Amino acid sequence: MKQAANAFRSANLPRHVAAVAHDPLPQNIVEIASSFVLLQEARHKADYDLTEQFDRTRVQALVNDAERVFTLWDLVRDTDDARVFLSSLMFWKLWSK
Repeated sequence: MKQAANAFRSANLPRHVAAVAHDPLPQNIVEIASSFVLLQEARHKADYDLTEQFDRTRVQALVNDAERVFTLWDLVRDTDDARVFLSSLMFWKLWSK
């Protein structure tokens, strides 16, 4: 999922995915993909890196980002690009074989 989100956030999609996505990708999709990666990395650090510190300010910023992403998702959820993004999250490894 992280590989797919990274591809969307950098707008560096493989040919078979780019063929069914708009060019350029809608900014909301790029922002959702970017936040997906950042929030996933923060979750992994919180779960597995005992040296990582999460104070109230940092956690609130992460929560605010997650809330913002849900708002953005509501704007794009019924678009073809959203469906391509979701499909990529689910099938990225299968498609890359």
